Amino acid sequence: MYKFYYIHIVLSIFEQSRGGGFMNQKRKVILQPVKFRKCDHVAVLSLFNPEVDEIVREVEGAEWSSGYRFWHIPIQKDTVQSLKKSLSEVCIVDASAFKNFHYVEAPQKKSSSNRKHRNFILNADQKERLVRIEKYLTDNGYSDSSIKVYGSLIKVYFSLVKDRDLFSISSEEVNTIIEEYIKANSLSPNYQNLLVNAIQKFYAISKSKG
Repeated sequence: MYKFYYIHIVLSIFEQSRGGGFMNQKRKVILQPVKFRKCDHVAVLSLFNPEVDEIVREVEGAEWSSGYRFWHIPIQKDTVQSLKKSLSEVCIVDASAFKNFHYVEAPQKKSSSNRKHRNFILNADQKERLVRIEKYLTDNGYSDSSIKVYGSLIKVYFSLVKDRDLFSISSEEVNTIIEEYIKANSLSPNYQNLLVNAIQKFYAISKSKG
């Protein structure tokens, strides 16, 4: 059944591209109710959209299914509406599958202890470097949503290396840090690529500006 949902999103996006392409309109995301571990979840069906990945990854309880290749989130009272509101900033959201959905309250799960970066406080140097990066991206024509994604990913990296000297960390160690973080949080290959690109861009811009 899950594969049917994924085929559905592929066809939907294909039809969208025929109507003008991705350059002229927001991409489409479909929210579908699914069952995981005998509980109701909302599946986020989207193809190759790093902005969607970044938003969904921050939702409490979000998990990436490597088998079915979509994000899924336990459904609580306001999950669908909250998710729809957040995603609407970067894409067109189809939540019609929930029109007649009957919500049944499920027991709350404890928060993941692996995502400690959410509460990480940047030090003065990190804050200054992040401001410089965001200014560089703005000056070079990056969209607000792209700047937001890059900023969030760079914050994740800062939380992983903490107060270490950013320029004393070898590329091999950076790769190890990323791999361990991705594995610990069961994150998607697409998200891993995005994180790597953000870190590479951070170092490239920082070195070019001195």
